[in-house]
Amino acid sequence: MKCVVNVMKLQKIIGLLFVIGMLLSSFQSVLAETEDKPNQYYYILVDRYQNSEDEGASELESRESFMGGDFQGISERLDHLETIGVTHLVLSPVFSSEDYLGNEVKSFDEVQETYGSKEDLQNLVEAAHERDMKLILEFPHSQVSESSALQEEEWVEDGDIELTEEAQSFLIEKMNQWKDELNSDGFYFKSIEQAPDEFWSKVSNEVGDQFLIGEPGESSDKNFIDMGFDRILNTSFQQKAEEIFKDTDTDFSPLLDSPTFEETDVVQYMDHIYTDRFTRASEDTGYHPITRWKLALTYLYTTPNEPWLFHGTEVPTDGIVEDGSHHKMVNYMANDDQLSQHVEKLSDSLEEFEPLRTGDIEILHEQEGFIVYSRSTEDETVYIAINNTPTFQSYDIEGIESDKELRGITDNDLIKENDDGTYSIGLNRELANVYTVHENRGIYWPLTLLFVGGMGTFIAFVIIVSRRNKKTE
Repeated sequence: MKCVVNVMKLQKIIGLLFVIGMLLSSFQSVLAETEDKPNQYYYILVDRYQNSEDEGASELESRESFMGGDFQGISERLDHLETIGVTHLVLSPVFSSEDYLGNEVKSFDEVQETYGSKEDLQNLVEAAHERDMKLILEFPHSQVSESSALQEEEWVEDGDIELTEEAQSFLIEKMNQWKDELNSDGFYFKSIEQAPDEFWSKVSNEVGDQFLIGEPGESSDKNFIDMGFDRILNTSFQQKAEEIFKDTDTDFSPLLDSPTFEETDVVQYMDHIYTDRFTRASEDTGYHPITRWKLALTYLYTTPNEPWLFHGTEVPTDGIVEDGSHHKMVNYMANDDQLSQHVEKLSDSLEEFEPLRTGDIEILHEQEGFIVYSRSTEDETVYIAINNTPTFQSYDIEGIESDKELRGITDNDLIKENDDGTYSIGLNRELANVYTVHENRGIYWPLTLLFVGGMGTFIAFVIIVSRRNKKTE
């Protein structure tokens, strides 16, 4: 009996030594976090996100119908959004409106009653700030509803706002009013090319200390950054990216040749409120949507433009414009966490490795769906490989110092130096990975010695006990 007890004690000691070894190994790989998180945007269509009382309708009755999404429902998901790295929460128009999209405003002084109260919205802003998230309000500037008292204004005709000087002053006054009442962080504007240039200059100058995001039409070639916007949505990216990532063996050049490819003040997205969900596009080609999403998101998070997610991407959410299903409520109960975990890994990588935020980009290889590129600062280089093909692909990277190793981040992988000094990245079909460069640690001797020593001690102990038992017999 005493021998059995001693064996159990020894097993516990060996287990403790193993844990200590693992902690030492983990400690060696810890890197300092950045003070400022890289921008990652998450757009929420308030009425179609989460109902805090779970009383929202399950089916769309019409495009104008409200389904019960509210501010409290968003607040309840903030911990999740923080986990996947969201830094800028962008809300669809919150003002009293005739339609759930919030474009046809009844009053710029009241919140839409189905969303909750102004106090609920203030609580949401405060809760977001507690998690270091900025809250951005989408601000409509082109229409009012038929029942709006603003129909009596001279600068409103058939519901359309004509941006006269008086109208501009009115809208800027309302922006400042909401900014001051909520302590919110910025505004997001659609169709900015339709407004006079001087209006945006006034907004930038007169709406103090706000982060301004603009979305122009695809045909616009104006420089809106010079007008005071902090970020511009790249509306042309979505269609090109969808065509590339919904299928295999596709050419990346439409994205790589974009004039905004290397711009850091540009935001890119895979789907939005007026497009089919990318999930549906990938399903229509017969591929698994989570696999397709992982490839697309890896590109989205590792190229110079900043990533923008439409709510429910991480579930992922399905739907098309034709029947309105692209705006159905987000069903988090259906989430198997695969995509959420992938987004979390990409977000953590973006925060941890400076080259992914500020590094120069170089395309090392691109052919028929397989692309390898690097992001480099003066002190560090990160490599990204995306295999959007139905077969295994590999590429030998040159120029890395000798006696290094590449470690995969989004998918566990370890690449050692070849005899010729190159490092071979190999990916199975429809996989992507992000690689960082480290000193070659070879065999991790502290852990190995602890394990081998512990096992040796255990085996020796068992042999001794066995011999004693035989003598006793």
